[in-house]
Amino acid sequence: MNFYEKMLPTDGPQIVNFNGNLIELPQRIYNTVINSSNIKSHTEEFSLILTDRHSIEYMSSNPINLRLLSLLIQISKSRSILEIGAFIGVSSMTMARALPEDGHLWSVEKTPEFARICRENFRNNNLSNKISLIEGDGLEVIKEFIPHSFDFIFLDGDKEHYAQYFKILDNLLMPNGLLIADDAFFNGDVLNEIPSTQKGRGVSNFLSIARVVKGYDKLLLPIGNGMMIMRKSA
Repeated sequence: MNFYEKMLPTDGPQIVNFNGNLIELPQRIYNTVINSSNIKSHTEEFSLILTDRHSIEYMSSNPINLRLLSLLIQISKSRSILEIGAFIGVSSMTMARALPEDGHLWSVEKTPEFARICRENFRNNNLSNKISLIEGDGLEVIKEFIPHSFDFIFLDGDKEHYAQYFKILDNLLMPNGLLIADDAFFNGDVLNEIPSTQKGRGVSNFLSIARVVKGYDKLLLPIGNGMMIMRKSA
């Protein structure tokens, strides 16, 4: 037996005592995690204005991933967060709630429709005072933050350019700070020998840099669509 055969809860050795239908297994695991962790759905957690362009299930981060972000923010005692890619603001509001009273989150969103919805959702959930939304192209916008710095960075948008973002964000992240890159498998494309999509190639290039970069502790977690966690050394 190899360790890769027992990495996921759906792998054979991990489910030898499960006597249900294997088709139901992923949902059983999901429901068990949600229920035992007392995680609410996005629409239960927040008062949300949605968009017709994409479903919240397709575009928003998984509630389990967001709980992990909240715990990391609290454990690391982060007070300043930078987010790249907000969609309609669910991840922004989740992270903002995890901040201490004097903490603040800056979120960058390129699409005007999503930025407008974000502002309404922030206002409707009484979080406008903890979140600053910056509308524009992320690679251009984040240059304005130099030499400012952040305790926590969540990279979740413009996946074609993840590698370029990291080169800038590395200078914005405080020592001991955390950088989280979401969708690190990008729908399985990163697992191909040669990624077939531009977004997959962008994420794959970032992972290649992350693998060799010095001064970081890192772990790529196989949850959701993949989540790379990187902690900058002191």
